Amino acid sequence: MKIWEEKAEIQLPEGFEEATVGEKRKTYGMGKKLPDKMYIVRDKHVIISASSQELTEQKESNIELVKTLNYLYTRTVPGYKNIGTYRKNIDGQEIYVIQYTSYAQEDDIYTIVAIWRTEEEIHLLSGVCRYEEIPQWHPVFRSVIEGIKIG
Repeated sequence: MKIWEEKAEIQLPEGFEEATVGEKRKTYGMGKKLPDKMYIVRDKHVIISASSQELTEQKESNIELVKTLNYLYTRTVPGYKNIGTYRKNIDGQEIYVIQYTSYAQEDDIYTIVAIWRTEEEIHLLSGVCRYEEIPQWHPVFRSVIEGIKIG
């Protein structure tokens, strides 16, 4: 499945369907930028989304981007806790993966985010599921990340 026009491709397992604009709005809210692509398993409330953001400054390194994202999640989102960060090299591209859990009363979730940059853009691929479903969905999210084809 092509994402980010000519930049990357992922393989989604069976059961994922493209989200409607209404489903994206329900997940991200009315005032926020919607992801470029969002796929869901409707009966399980499992989400994989992809988005890109143009870089305004070229001086930040990949690790600085990851540190910034980690800071944003753990310092500004109540209840979020980083449970692991690692680096992968896929098709010669350095990709960082950050895993979070959230224990806010209304928001008991697990999130895994893959982040990498090209010369012009930052790309994010994230997977979200309920915390109690981590054993079932973490391997799926990992296989999607491991299966990214860049270029």
